[in-house]
Amino acid sequence: GERPVAAEVRMDRASQGVSVVLYNRFWLFNLTGLPLTFHRLNAGSDYSSTKELPQGVPYGLEFLPHETRDLEIRLPGYDWSQAFSIEGQAAESLVVVLKAGSGDLRCLPNREVRVD
Repeated sequence: GERPVAAEVRMDRASQGVSVVLYNRFWLFNLTGLPLTFHRLNAGSDYSSTKELPQGVPYGLEFLPHETRDLEIRLPGYDWSQAFSIEGQAAESLVVVLKAGSGDLRCLPNREVRVD
């Protein structure tokens, strides 16, 4: 399932402060300023599992052992990106190119979205 997060809460008696640490293996952050959505390929071609990725809000993903870690992303008016894996990337970031949708009559430029 999605969004399982483990929380660790510590109280510092000397300062009366509380620290909260959230743990999850995979986090998605939309820092593009654009209205991104994503789709997990484990759902096959069923795009009803599409989720919005709100700007600046962490979104935790968890995968079952048999599930792939592949995602596709999209912007309104653009086609789905090529699938990319969020696990096992050799680089710290990946550039995903989004192509203007074939059904969209507006002239949209191709966009690049960096996945860190």
